[in-house]
Amino acid sequence: MGEDVEKKSKEAKVEKESVDEVEQNASEFDPKRDVNGHAVQTGATELADEQSPSKSRSKTESSQKCNDSADSVSTSEKNEYSFDRDGVLRDEQGIKFKFNVYPKAERNQRRYEEIGKWVTEEVYRRLVEQCGLVKHFIPIGAKETDPRSFVFASEDFETNEDVLLVLIHGTGVVRAGQWSRSVIINQGIKEGTQIPYIETARENNWAVLVLNTNLNMAQKRTEDQAKVGLGLYEVKGSETAEEHAQYVWKTFISKCKAKTILIVAHSFGGVVTARLAEKNDDFLDRVAAVALTDSVHALRHMDVKKDVEKFYEDHVINWVAAPEEVNTPLLKSRLTPNKGDCPCRSAGHLKHEMTSHCAKDSIFTWFFEKINSL
Repeated sequence: MGEDVEKKSKEAKVEKESVDEVEQNASEFDPKRDVNGHAVQTGATELADEQSPSKSRSKTESSQKCNDSADSVSTSEKNEYSFDRDGVLRDEQGIKFKFNVYPKAERNQRRYEEIGKWVTEEVYRRLVEQCGLVKHFIPIGAKETDPRSFVFASEDFETNEDVLLVLIHGTGVVRAGQWSRSVIINQGIKEGTQIPYIETARENNWAVLVLNTNLNMAQKRTEDQAKVGLGLYEVKGSETAEEHAQYVWKTFISKCKAKTILIVAHSFGGVVTARLAEKNDDFLDRVAAVALTDSVHALRHMDVKKDVEKFYEDHVINWVAAPEEVNTPLLKSRLTPNKGDCPCRSAGHLKHEMTSHCAKDSIFTWFFEKINSL
């Protein structure tokens, strides 16, 4: 693990000059983003939420790093920390999370990853117990022994005739309910999860659907739920983030009764959303507004139809990392410099991972404006 981290650090330094978009992690290093929106490491410390596994690993080996099973979590590391009443991660002495606690970098990284796995399970638990969402396994009809992914939805997502809010996270290690795992660990639940969005939506009697676009592989199990080996297998219909979203659109969203659909998508979730707009004729008819937070999409590179470009001009805003006051209109970013894409506003923060949290109030204000204009 130490060699991998050191290798990534060297690779990142070589690539540094060719990277266009700067992305700062709420951790102990400053990553950068390549043209596809993937973070590149520039220091041998805490991994970015969107950092891809080492290029030398096979697909299966890389995916094993993102196995969602809580069984692989060290009991001692898992129990070392807990969230206080304000949602801040603290140890048994009440001290906030610290990354560097051991002399060796690889041991600190391994500890961080184990805590991260526990955080994922904790967020899943809160989506159900705190937010009242229901876990839906996919693909529909798959056996319990088959590789499966899942999404979370409010009980009324099929029957609510008013508004459905769809939440789509970015790429990497984040899972359903998370905007940024590193922000959850370093800042707290309120700043790094989708829970504040869910709670505001439910307070306004909106239905909610939370995607899980990064859970693309899972283990097979026996009838008694014992795992079959250590290998991971592709989840049918969720082999990639885009395919997961397309499956959820066709299976859940397109069949709901909501007259108004709203979407919030972070980072690579913006690319996922653009693919939905491109592939589904009912998207442009049913979606009233899309709020992006530091999205890495670029319609001019996606060869979308003119009506999709027009939709983005009129019904989509990208709240980007910027020093200006939150919600300040900005010139088009380097990713979207011309017409045929969405306008940009400042998220009021320089860090990529903090944009969803900081732009939340402005996003909901805009949503209400869009709903009232219908």
